Amino acid sequence: MDVTEGQRQDLCAQAGFTLIESMIAMELFVGVVFLLVSVFNGFLMDDFAAKTNKAFTIAESQLSEAAESKIFQSTQRDTSGFHVVQTVTINNNVAELDVEVQSQKRDTLSAPLMQKKQPMEYVRLSRVIPVP
Repeated sequence: MDVTEGQRQDLCAQAGFTLIESMIAMELFVGVVFLLVSVFNGFLMDDFAAKTNKAFTIAESQLSEAAESKIFQSTQRDTSGFHVVQTVTINNNVAELDVEVQSQKRDTLSAPLMQKKQPMEYVRLSRVIPVP
């Protein structure tokens, strides 16, 4: 079967993209999607780090207040979106203070296209203080 010049031009005009063109387009698409997911995940992790830092600051201040006041009692309170639990154990003239700070938000966040879930913001600090 012979193909005439006019038929050859019609076939070339109807031909789709080459394999190389398709691969380059797919690489560009995947690169843009990966970049967007990375940026979005970075924003989530920055928020997580800020909340964890705030929980740590609350726990430290709670320990310092309890140590300076010399009033050793177990308490629970909510402050700045965090649930703070202070537990005191006294044994042989020594008080052990435990402070747990946990985010009141119970759900976990997951970045799109990423199956890794972020844990809730949680900090636990302890200090041993001699009791007069």
